[in-house]
Amino acid sequence: MPYDGEKQMLREFFLHIGSYLCCYFCKKPLLWPFPRPDTFGHRRHNRVRALVTLHHLDENRENNADSNLAWCHSDCHKKHHREKNKCTSVQTPVAEPCTPTKPQTS
Repeated sequence: MPYDGEKQMLREFFLHIGSYLCCYFCKKPLLWPFPRPDTFGHRRHNRVRALVTLHHLDENRENNADSNLAWCHSDCHKKHHREKNKCTSVQTPVAEPCTPTKPQTS
């Protein structure tokens, strides 16, 4: 179990990276809205309320190669597998890539 300072650093790292990563299925940013940029480096972030997971592209949970893993929203991941189980011949359509932008600072 990480100590409090380590958890705060991991939370800050995820808040920063999660703002620029997009869901594999819906192509929306994993975290929205972006965290306030003036709070980075202070380790005073609230709990991350995003539900994200890793999807195995080849559906093989034993294959944990980086090229086989994709970040996605938990709801999108569940929807993908629910639809896949309904009809295995139909694949979930994937939206166009997103381009998250940094928030405007005043």
